[in-house]
Amino acid sequence: MFKVVWDKDINGVLLTTNGNGDALNVSPRPVFHEELSLLGFDRKWNWEYPEANNPLLWALDRRYYYKGELVAEVKGGNIFDDPIIEITEAGKELKIEPINIQKVVEKNKKLLFLLEQEAIEFIEQTYRTYSLKKIRSKAKANEEVDWALLAEMHEKNTKIKHAVVKQDSDSFDIMPIDLAKENNKTIYLNTKIEQFIVSFSGGKDSQVTLDLVSRVIPPDDFMVIYSDTGMEIPPSIEIFKLTKGIYTKQYPELKFHLSKNHQSIFDNWNEFGAPSRLHRWCCTVAKTAPLYKLLKEINGSGKQPNVLVFEGE
Repeated sequence: MFKVVWDKDINGVLLTTNGNGDALNVSPRPVFHEELSLLGFDRKWNWEYPEANNPLLWALDRRYYYKGELVAEVKGGNIFDDPIIEITEAGKELKIEPINIQKVVEKNKKLLFLLEQEAIEFIEQTYRTYSLKKIRSKAKANEEVDWALLAEMHEKNTKIKHAVVKQDSDSFDIMPIDLAKENNKTIYLNTKIEQFIVSFSGGKDSQVTLDLVSRVIPPDDFMVIYSDTGMEIPPSIEIFKLTKGIYTKQYPELKFHLSKNHQSIFDNWNEFGAPSRLHRWCCTVAKTAPLYKLLKEINGSGKQPNVLVFEGE
């Protein structure tokens, strides 16, 4: 498990495997000049900062840090009322220099590599466990038994969870999943996953997720879905279109889809009221329902397919 500590020298963060008292409980997010200007740090508190592409400081929830020091905290605020901003002694008339991301990456290079490999191994293991495509295609080509179907039949008869396993001779067999784990067998679950999906929002987490998945899963065996709730900021949709162009040029078989409610978001607001942290109808109405509808259309059978979704958090 990796932890994060402040790198005060370069106003950065450092990954560490040492979970001592200096480790942060929440992963910090980078803060850019648009956010500071929206909150009025330059006008109300005389903060000086450039309109740079690089981030300027870090935030833990709604607490802002510069070079590891708490400089401000934002409380309250909603669509009608401004938030309350509390400035610390270290944050008075702050002069901010952009963060050198290249230095941050370089100082974290070794642990970032390990983190990347762990993620790739997880994706590969997940795909191998739930994908029966290769097993069924091999059985059909060689006119062999459908091992996945056989595992399903044994489960129904014995009421014990079975798995398709790979033997040392590169052939397949079935056995109870607990026994397979005890014998360190490569397991392929017979769960009928009909589609692998990368959920894409345009943010940094989904960008990383798409990059990692595209290195592991064949482009014709997963798809990318962007959920347009009707409340997305324009740059998010622009990033989706740009990313689609880049990836489809490299992987022509990779499909990108946009999920969107047939109703206007203004009609939803009139019906349900403004969404909030407590009144969270927007995910169900503007994301989940349109996504289910889209998956049925893609599946073509009119039935809800079984899918496995890779999401960045």
